[in-house]
Amino acid sequence: MRFLLFLLLSLTAVFAISKDEAFKALKNAKNHDHQDAPSSNAQPRDIPVDWHVLSQAAGMAQQDYCLFQRPGQEVGDAELLYEYGDGNFVQRALIFKSKALGITVSFEGTEPISALGFQEAYLAVSQPILHKVRELCAMYKEPRVTVTGHSLGAGMALIAAAHYNHVLDQGLHMGLVFGLPRTGNLKFANFIDQTLKGKFYYITNGRDPVPHVPPRLFGYQHPSGQIWINPKNTENWHYYPGQENVHGANSLGLNLDFSEHSGIYFHTGLGHGWGTGQCPAVVNNKY
Repeated sequence: MRFLLFLLLSLTAVFAISKDEAFKALKNAKNHDHQDAPSSNAQPRDIPVDWHVLSQAAGMAQQDYCLFQRPGQEVGDAELLYEYGDGNFVQRALIFKSKALGITVSFEGTEPISALGFQEAYLAVSQPILHKVRELCAMYKEPRVTVTGHSLGAGMALIAAAHYNHVLDQGLHMGLVFGLPRTGNLKFANFIDQTLKGKFYYITNGRDPVPHVPPRLFGYQHPSGQIWINPKNTENWHYYPGQENVHGANSLGLNLDFSEHSGIYFHTGLGHGWGTGQCPAVVNNKY
């Protein structure tokens, strides 16, 4: 728990003694790290993760948007094992057993909120979910632990990725998230790069504005790991190395469209309220 509190505080590099004081400080903080924050100029490359695996992760993230959950529900190669939260007062989290990704936690997404909201949302589910993850890893003799999510769920999954990588004996297997808002500042982004190198990737669909908020002007910074699908909903996906790559989604400027926050990610529909994702979720609806 001590590491988790440190991790949450590091999102904006504000430190305080108590959790309440920390949240109050975070809410009022102004951060000027953006003046020295890097922007990668690296050229795009082929994606470093099999797209079928990304399609599977998108399906598990989509299942969180479904109103009804059934233990044993199949989502692609995964089986739903556990549901926590109601999606209203407590953010929903689902735990799957996936052939490709191991024990996988998917955090429910909603409209993006502030960094303070990310922390409160994750703290509300962190301990019971971590306990269940450990229990299921032992039960199924499965060392791999993966996190995923869309929108707010992606921000929660990023925090969980750092948390799990620290507290689990085997560390984190992968973090694969979609429509990720900027979740922390430069120090947090560097921490993610140092501890989760090659394990964490975030996918942006077309002109989705959510990955562009909160703005860098306020000190927020994405870690490395962007995969950009451009144009939206297509097979034209590439990996953009480094933090805030100028050739990736940042090249759009203000040419953004919220309708692209939901869409087709690696042939899997993902998103809430836009008629894109299916319930139950369907993985890889093309091949």
